[in-house]
Amino acid sequence: MTSTPTAGARPDDVRRHNRAALLRRLHVDGPSTRASLATTLGLNRSTIKALVDGLAEDGVVEERVPVQRSGAGRPSLLVLPQPQAAVVLAIDIRVDRAAMALVGIGGQILGRDSWRLRAGNREPVEVFTRIVDYFAPLVAEQHVAPVAIGLSVPGVVRHTDGFVHEAPNLHWTDVPFGGWLSHSLKLPVHVGNDAELGALAEHLRGAARNAEDVVYISADVGVGGGVISNG
Repeated sequence: MTSTPTAGARPDDVRRHNRAALLRRLHVDGPSTRASLATTLGLNRSTIKALVDGLAEDGVVEERVPVQRSGAGRPSLLVLPQPQAAVVLAIDIRVDRAAMALVGIGGQILGRDSWRLRAGNREPVEVFTRIVDYFAPLVAEQHVAPVAIGLSVPGVVRHTDGFVHEAPNLHWTDVPFGGWLSHSLKLPVHVGNDAELGALAEHLRGAARNAEDVVYISADVGVGGGVISNG
C-alpha cells in the first residue's frame, strides 16, 4: 500500500503523489489491472480510473486486453507503462568492460552498447569520452530523450555530486565523474557503488524481491557488498 500524503496537502500534490505511486508500481511490478492497483495502492476505483485516464491521455500508460484470458465474461484490461514515455541512461563501469543502456518505464531496455576496458582505455577521461561519443548515436537511434543518468562504479562515491573518491581496481582517485557527465550531457547524474546498486536491484526485481533483510555479495574483480535492513 502506498504512503498517504500529509494532512492538509493540496489536491494537486495528492494527485501528483498518487500518480507517482501508480507509476512506480507499474515500473517495478509490471502490467496490472485497475482493480489490482486499487487494492495495492489503497485507493478507490474512481481515483484509479482518473489516474489511469490522465496518464493514458499523457501517453505514459495504455490499456490492453490480456493475451491470456481466464474464465468467462469480459476480461479486465491491463494497464501497461509506455517505456518510451520516460527514459534514463544506465551506465555500468567494471574493471574489464563498460556498458550503457537506455531503459524505459517498466525496466525495458530500448538500446544498448558496450566495450572492453584495458589498461590503455581505462583512464577516467578515456571512459568519459567514450560515453559521451556513444550517447548521441544511441539516443538518435531510439528517438528518445533521456531525463537522467544512473552510473554504477566499483568504488567509493559521494552521492551528492557523483564524485568518485576511490576506485582501486580501476586505479581512479578523486575523479568528479558525475560532474563531468552532468556538465557535458546536460542531465542530472546519480552515481552509486556497484555492490550497493546490485543489492537494490535484487531487492526490487531479483532474487531478494519483497525480502525485508538482504545481504548482497559482489565478487567480480575484488569483493564488495551491500546490505538492506528492515526493507
